[in-house]
Amino acid sequence: ALDGEIHQLSGRIRHDDRKPLSRWLGAQARYAEAEAQHLLGARWGQLGWADRVRKLIVVAPWLVPLYCLAVKGGLLDRLPGWHYAMQRGIAEAVLSMKLIEAKLGSFGSPHKEN
Repeated sequence: ALDGEIHQLSGRIRHDDRKPLSRWLGAQARYAEAEAQHLLGARWGQLGWADRVRKLIVVAPWLVPLYCLAVKGGLLDRLPGWHYAMQRGIAEAVLSMKLIEAKLGSFGSPHKEN
């Protein structure tokens, strides 16, 4: 429970968590490696809808930025909204590439499906 009154803020809160692009990309690659292993090890029925979209590989890098812009209101945020949507698209593309690498194997030859 909260004591006191609740009011709207009169100003904006800026959360500036920008990092150098190279550091951000490195973090995305590390995260994508772990996320790819999770997705590849899980059965379809065990996954939530977001992970199911990610497991489709080519869908998420296109759908997620559109979702961020249209559904989450990124268009209304102008440039910061576009920046975030692009980051999400790139992160999903890195994950998709990790999933493709896992399916093709380290030298580009397809793994046999079980």
